[in-house]
Amino acid sequence: PVPREYVFNLRDGQGDHLFEQIFDWEAGRLRLSYDREQEAAVLEAGTQDRLSYLLRLAEAVRNDRIDLAFAVAEPEATVPMRFRAGQRETLKLPAGTVEAVGVDCFIAGDTPDRTIWIVPEWDYVPALIERASSEGRVRMELINWEPR
Repeated sequence: PVPREYVFNLRDGQGDHLFEQIFDWEAGRLRLSYDREQEAAVLEAGTQDRLSYLLRLAEAVRNDRIDLAFAVAEPEATVPMRFRAGQRETLKLPAGTVEAVGVDCFIAGDTPDRTIWIVPEWDYVPALIERASSEGRVRMELINWEPR
């Protein structure tokens, strides 16, 4: 995947905040804006946004690739990440019980910062994401799946 832009809204105690990332591949620049403040950063080859990196991981699992490394554009900066796939586990989710492949994501060191569980049976959709936060582990899980 080669992202062009990524826009999302964050709601917190201070209100709604708009984040926007514009990928300018020709100039090699990433424009980041948060509410009305803007800054630019160098755009590393292969950088992904917060959606396209999931598509790239799903493709890696589909092709039995175990190790990957590329940058992910987070709201504040571009972050280099390493990914290692391999662990297989049965997940019991609201969407159903399935076999999934876990992909560990590393930002620094040897402890995963998040694990993304991808389900081959469901066209390699990411069905569960667990990540570390300042308040502990956060778990986001797929609640419904209907193949089309």
